[in-house]
Amino acid sequence: EISSNEQDENEYLIQGLCAFLLGLCIQCNDNTVMGNGKEDLCQLIEKRIGLEIYSRKLGEVSRHESYSRAGKHPQIRVNLGSDLLLDFEFCKLFKTLEHTISKLINGYSGNNTNLAELTLSSEASDLVGQYKGIIRDLDQEIKSLKEQVKDVNL
Repeated sequence: EISSNEQDENEYLIQGLCAFLLGLCIQCNDNTVMGNGKEDLCQLIEKRIGLEIYSRKLGEVSRHESYSRAGKHPQIRVNLGSDLLLDFEFCKLFKTLEHTISKLINGYSGNNTNLAELTLSSEASDLVGQYKGIIRDLDQEIKSLKEQVKDVNL
């Protein structure tokens, strides 16, 4: 038997997951279907749901007890059926994309905002990935040089 309070908490989680899914639909939208482009979906959120309510619903996921529990343990530990609502990998994905989706939705103002500017193109994403790789390599080289300096000073 599920208590009323637990049922309400799960309802908030489901609403948050729906908001997340809608955000993913906007972020990954390639604007190939007329009437269902990024701008159209953002207008739908702005006019039907409201940006503030949408942001609050999206935030419900990370405030849920199951999210907190699953985010701490990579291995699934099940004591109750409610422990299976979310898993570690989903929490990582959500944490990665929540800010991007919020920025995308809140960056839309309903007038002449170009949503393409708010998301990275595939070329820009590739460049960012390359720069991150270069930075990692340089960081490793710096660590190595610091170790060599320590060895020389001893």
